[in-house]
Amino acid sequence: MRYFIFFVFSFLFSNEIQSNFKNEIGVFKNYKYIHSEQFEISSYPIYFFVIPNINVRHRYNNTKASDYLHEKIHSNLYSNHSFFIPTVLLNAVKKEGMMGIVSPELNDFPFMIAIKNEIEIFKEKENYNFNFKIGMTYGYSAKKLDDPRYEIDLPIIYPRMKVFYTNSNYNINSFIGYDYKVNEKLTLFSNLGVIFYPNENHNFHVENKSFIIWNYSKKVKIKTGYKLVYGEYPFGNKVYLLPFNILPVPLFDITWSW
Repeated sequence: MRYFIFFVFSFLFSNEIQSNFKNEIGVFKNYKYIHSEQFEISSYPIYFFVIPNINVRHRYNNTKASDYLHEKIHSNLYSNHSFFIPTVLLNAVKKEGMMGIVSPELNDFPFMIAIKNEIEIFKEKENYNFNFKIGMTYGYSAKKLDDPRYEIDLPIIYPRMKVFYTNSNYNINSFIGYDYKVNEKLTLFSNLGVIFYPNENHNFHVENKSFIIWNYSKKVKIKTGYKLVYGEYPFGNKVYLLPFNILPVPLFDITWSW
């Protein structure tokens, strides 16, 4: 169960560059639906029943900011608005032994929801894509979680769940991503993300994910790579190379677009 919740959060917060004007789905990647030229809707359907999640991406046209970016640096302006509700999943891992992550002696987790809003600059060229995002995540819990045993101090999970435990209930996050098309069959991707809690201890977390992508066809891509994580945890500062710290296999995914 510990591995399951880790992988759920690993892919739920994978933060890859979103290609424009293509519907897309993967074994672990979110399903992205192009509603129109201005709106995209995405979710992780495989996890939806244990951790409901939706992201809406809006492209701005004919505004002063979007026109300026398009004219000066040939980029597009987007906003991203998302939420996730972890209550069902967290109550499922309240067990004893190896299958449990949270003590069963504690009361059930209350209704909790995290809402994220971001501004994104996206630049798409023939042989590379680049994006930059900055935003804020706000967490709401129907009941105060003041018992430290509720905390899950695992990489990737801890910095996202902290919005439900802290007094500030928010974090500031930023992300930069770049992919480069080496040739028709090979693409390299890497990103860097930061999560910062302004008024809390253990407040700084950095994540880097890199992929080698094999463009098997115009619609199918095969990806493999790693995720490097640095964080300030209650037990001290720690660096993880994932998933190798847990399993001796790289990250892996197959995506299909149309």
